[in-house]
Amino acid sequence: MLSEGKATNEVQISWLDEIVQKAESQVLILVSDGFDDDPVFLLIIELRRASKSVQVVGLSKKEVRSAQGIILQPDLSLDDVNKVEPGTMLIIPNGRQINMHIKTDPRIHELIKTMLNADNYVIAVPRVVSTLGLILVNDSNRLVSWHYHSKL
Repeated sequence: MLSEGKATNEVQISWLDEIVQKAESQVLILVSDGFDDDPVFLLIIELRRASKSVQVVGLSKKEVRSAQGIILQPDLSLDDVNKVEPGTMLIIPNGRQINMHIKTDPRIHELIKTMLNADNYVIAVPRVVSTLGLILVNDSNRLVSWHYHSKL
């Protein structure tokens, strides 16, 4: 157990459980260089353990390096995400560069619009949701802000 506002295993499990419960079938996790690896790897492990299809999506198919220096090979690039099935969830974890890419990459805007128009969940850290709010006009309750150390 950790103190001083850091997550305990029990708190981490609660936010993971909520995401696993909301995930209907396929889950896309968008990563770019500098992503926070703790939540990304926890999500991949727990969602796959729950028999969900998980695909890591990069801006390209090139390897990405986490903030902690771990290299991850994306399953897909943004250009490979052609069709979004009903029940697909998009997760945008924290990362050093993701906010910049969200502001400047129209492929991310289109993917998020497609997800929300299909009534699918887009789950992102609060900073990303704030950025999206400035870019997208959205009244969907499917754009969900989540804190790594708290419930959705």
